[in-house]
Amino acid sequence: MSDITTIYNIIPKSQQNFLLDIVTNIDFDWHYLEEVTYEKTYEGRRSTHGFGNVLYNNGRTNQYTNVFYPILLEYLSRENLKLKELYRMRLGFLLNTVYNLPSQPYMYNNPHIDFEYDHMVALYYLNDCDGDTYIFNETEKSSKYTIKQRITPEKGKLICFDGKHYHASGCPKVFSQRLVLTMNFSCEKANV
Repeated sequence: MSDITTIYNIIPKSQQNFLLDIVTNIDFDWHYLEEVTYEKTYEGRRSTHGFGNVLYNNGRTNQYTNVFYPILLEYLSRENLKLKELYRMRLGFLLNTVYNLPSQPYMYNNPHIDFEYDHMVALYYLNDCDGDTYIFNETEKSSKYTIKQRITPEKGKLICFDGKHYHASGCPKVFSQRLVLTMNFSCEKANV
């Protein structure tokens, strides 16, 4: 596995549109989050409000789990990997928000890791937007993070990286919304 994997159009455009239609339908359940990273904000930063929907969490599923799960299966197949364990699948919805803090201009939300144990993070972008994802070099909490890679969301794109790296989302400032599926899992090379 390479350091950060990027796959464009991981699923056909018709499926991309189908999934986007599901999550933007008035019947879809979004749940308010006072802080989208579940992390306590640190000095000089504000909480980032948003919405989420947990599709899968350690064995608990909802009605949409099987609709989104094939994205992970496609990634594993393309990379010749076998799933060891799925920990969580969560949809995130960030709104257009511009923060101008007196102490520092807003660039990204709270840097965080999803779990303390070894895992992979795959992000599937449901729409084009300017709320970039930041992956940092640091694997421990830091007072100053250095950017390893900055990724702009593009509809149908999937990125995958080692979950030991702190990472952060950015809120869109031009587009109205940022819709992302986050998948946390462990895997191993498949037998050929």
